Amino acid sequence: MYKDVHDYYRSCDACQRTKGLATQSLAKLIISLPKEPCMRWGLDFMGSIKRAEKYTMNKYILVAIDYVIKWVKTKALRTNTIVVKINFLYECILTKFGCPLTIVTNLGVHFINDAIKYLIDHFLMKHVSLQLIILKRMGKLSLLTKYLGHY
Repeated sequence: MYKDVHDYYRSCDACQRTKGLATQSLAKLIISLPKEPCMRWGLDFMGSIKRAEKYTMNKYILVAIDYVIKWVKTKALRTNTIVVKINFLYECILTKFGCPLTIVTNLGVHFINDAIKYLIDHFLMKHVSLQLIILKRMGKLSLLTKYLGHY
């Protein structure tokens, strides 16, 4: 069978035309994943959910996900004020899991303000803002928020 496949490959015109082409990318892929759990958290803010508002008066969902173990923390919120966001960061992440090295958010305005910047600087964390397209490629936070958005 090996000889038959080899003979077919030798006689195939399309196989011979693509034989010398490079199949690997010339650029190396650099992945910087944290080595320990709870060192990098992704945050996203989902807003104005109509269905939840009718039953529980909560309009927003704040989602945090750990990049290593994929641990998800969510909290339903009535308002989207800065005090609520800082309390979530402090109570649900910093006090329970320790201080992460990196907080990753998309380019939304929910986590880009002076109070969040002060909290991140105070605990010596790094804030990384990514575009939503990159989060979709990574398939972590955006897939979860899409799933939660259907309810």
